Amino acid sequence: MIFYKDLIVILMAAYNGEKYVAEQIESILNQTYKEWVLIIRDDNSTDNTPQIIKKYAMQNKQVVIIEDELGNLGPLLNFNQLMKHAISINAPYIMFSDQDDLWFPNKIYESYQAIKHYEKSNGKECPILVYTNYCLSNRQLPLKNKVYAFQNVDNSPNQLLVQNWILGCTMIFNAQLLNIAMEVPYQAINHDNWVAIIASLTGKIGYLNVVTLSHRLHSENFTIKNDTSNFLNRARRVITYIYKNRHFFETKKQFYFIILNHLNGTKKYYDSKSLILYYGLFEKRTIFAFLYALKNKFYPPNTIQSINFGLKLLFKCKS
Repeated sequence: MIFYKDLIVILMAAYNGEKYVAEQIESILNQTYKEWVLIIRDDNSTDNTPQIIKKYAMQNKQVVIIEDELGNLGPLLNFNQLMKHAISINAPYIMFSDQDDLWFPNKIYESYQAIKHYEKSNGKECPILVYTNYCLSNRQLPLKNKVYAFQNVDNSPNQLLVQNWILGCTMIFNAQLLNIAMEVPYQAINHDNWVAIIASLTGKIGYLNVVTLSHRLHSENFTIKNDTSNFLNRARRVITYIYKNRHFFETKKQFYFIILNHLNGTKKYYDSKSLILYYGLFEKRTIFAFLYALKNKFYPPNTIQSINFGLKLLFKCKS
């Protein structure tokens, strides 16, 4: 028998998800771990999403809808609003949910057990994030192979500052990390990128090699539009690296200062060495930038992404 004592807050940002959101909510309702509350904020949908989520909220007290007058914020700021509500609940653990995935029944329980393990090793006051493996699917949800096949990945800030590979839908993290990660700046591109970077700089990131969900890729969602495994997306990005490289590194440099100012405003210790080394990357050009990145392990864990990043460095203009 499983005994529960810790409330887990699940945050779902919804927008025009009428095709899939009911199936995802059902998969959360069917979890083996029962101590959770699902908080949904609809981002001013124009389809039947609001009616669908309201039906579930009326039928189940664990489903809560956040209503406000902020209108359409986009995914990043939508999740930022949800994170603010999670702080007000004061729950020990937080998870993100996409509206169009399918969680396997043990996702919450497996994630919960993993983060408790890392807390035991690092202390409950340590900001901790744990992410799991997942599989990809399309509209009809046929299961494909699990995604992560990591080799020598240490979840270091050096790698995550260059390329975040940790999806929000695979995460569980504790309240200590949530408090440090608020607010999410728009320059972060997405909420999971920001939370993962802050976790790597201030606490501990753990990986659980268990497939806990099916992540659905389709033409309407954000992930597939930014999927680096797609050949056309790769080609497009390589061209962008060459012709718009200066802007790329200027944006990265601005994001560095945002991270630095954010963490200087907290009382938590953070990995200042990685940030100092990261700043040095902006001061070097061409082959010198490439060699500097190699020496300090500023490269993604994925081979294709590493090649792409190497091209960016070799074509790098002075920033």
